[in-house]
Amino acid sequence: MFGAETLDHVAFPVRDLPHAEKFYIETVGLTFLTQRKNADGSPRHTYVKAGENIIGLNLPALRPILLPAARRVMRWLWAPSPGLTQRSRGSNNPGQLRRRA
Repeated sequence: MFGAETLDHVAFPVRDLPHAEKFYIETVGLTFLTQRKNADGSPRHTYVKAGENIIGLNLPALRPILLPAARRVMRWLWAPSPGLTQRSRGSNNPGQLRRRA
């Protein structure tokens, strides 16, 4: 039978990295381990230790650049059903759908 003996790390998605760092280090009492940065130098991940376990505090990923084939698939997946159409641009709620007449 297969079983895990240990974990390498777990990751927590966060929206505000400095605030999350402060909370987990100062309030929870975890130890700062390291930080990884984006190419522009802005922080991307902070790793803290809880005993022997590593916790990654991760900002959400950047929106990926879709290749043309992937764009076509996404348009097909998000296309409204045949009986629905989007309101015109001049309406108060342009994203709302209405039944076709």
